[in-house]
Amino acid sequence: MPLERDRFRANVLKVVRSSSTNLTQNPSYFRSFVRGSRSLSIPTTVSREYFDALQFIITKAMRASEPVSNKTIEGMLEDLLLDLVYLPKSSLSSQIDPRINSLMISVTHLQVQDFDFLIPLEGVSLSQSQFQFGNSELLDLSRLPAPSASVSHILIPPLNQAASLSSSNNTSVFAKVKVKACDDERARDLAVDKADLLLDAFRLYLPGVTCGVRGDYRPNVWLSVANANITTGSQGQTTWASNINVVIRQLTVTPALVAALGRTSFNRLIQIIDASPVSLSKLERGIHSATYWIGSASKDALDADRLLKIIIALESLLLEGGRDKKFRMARRFASILYPSTFPQRRKEIFELLVRLYTSRSDIVHGGKRFVDSEEVRVLGIDARIVVSNILAQSHGYQDISALINAEFPEDQSLMTGYSPSVWRRLLALLKIIPRGFQPGGFLPD
Repeated sequence: MPLERDRFRANVLKVVRSSSTNLTQNPSYFRSFVRGSRSLSIPTTVSREYFDALQFIITKAMRASEPVSNKTIEGMLEDLLLDLVYLPKSSLSSQIDPRINSLMISVTHLQVQDFDFLIPLEGVSLSQSQFQFGNSELLDLSRLPAPSASVSHILIPPLNQAASLSSSNNTSVFAKVKVKACDDERARDLAVDKADLLLDAFRLYLPGVTCGVRGDYRPNVWLSVANANITTGSQGQTTWASNINVVIRQLTVTPALVAALGRTSFNRLIQIIDASPVSLSKLERGIHSATYWIGSASKDALDADRLLKIIIALESLLLEGGRDKKFRMARRFASILYPSTFPQRRKEIFELLVRLYTSRSDIVHGGKRFVDSEEVRVLGIDARIVVSNILAQSHGYQDISALINAEFPEDQSLMTGYSPSVWRRLLALLKIIPRGFQPGGFLPD
């Protein structure tokens, strides 16, 4: 860190000494800004130093787990540059370190606020006005009751704004989510992510559902109001959003569905979604990530894209680094999915995942675009079961290895036929025999 800080200091000094206090439209200056009566123009000759310094502060905020937007961080850097450029040149060297120290303290001690957002949803209907899931709600603004003290907690926004929001977004169903952030921009991003993750929780247990945050499927349709910041009373930016031929499979939320989900590990997943990221264990972070990627895969139209995201989900959940990823992941996957009393099914699903992981590598590294649609569909369903099984056993465990060792011991017998001798590995490496060829099995990557 001292070396990184020294580099940051050197970059700041170079930018300050190269910049002008006059506003200019000269193309040799890539950035100009004004604060009150002071202005600064930064030349392209120091653009690398400027962005290097900016990335240093962004990384500093990330390490401190500060939920802040890059725009706010950039404003803090600009304030520092303005302060320094207007100092007498003779005092610059002595004044730069105290000001950098003050900036570092500010970046790692930003004020976090609570925000409530309404995020419009597409392909979701409710059988009643609201459903509560942890600290989030699904609301149908068209069903909101008349104002009264007993229902005041759901009358945000006011009813006169509800009609405008519904009309602007062509939907009356919204996710009301709570997030913590240091600024509006970061809060909006986190709110959209949380609303989508709430839908991912439904997608995990209802594989046929492809509902989404409004605009996910329509990147070219004009939306006059994209979201509503309840805390500040503002309505979000206008956006272009449209791929109107996409078929969106509806999610209908009813008390019966909520009760059925309550008998699964759904509520445990909602707890993880609601928790602060810094409070999550390594295992919970893996579950969080896997839920996101499986939900994202369910919205993809192409089998190859779905396969990539399902494999990413399984890697983030079942692996903790190390080598031999394909076979270790396949062993764990099969051992979680089927008990030892079903050895043949274990073997079949193990071989399926080995085969599809190889296809994943061919897609990423070889440009392959066509995969077996049915195999991807089966893998998607099985991946959901694996995540659900891990969720059900996740209490008391900090990492996936401890959970698997205790609850789902890896079946090493699955490797029969998948352990080529040293000479066959060497021949494959030298490409004397085709890579992957072995009677009854494959050579590992």
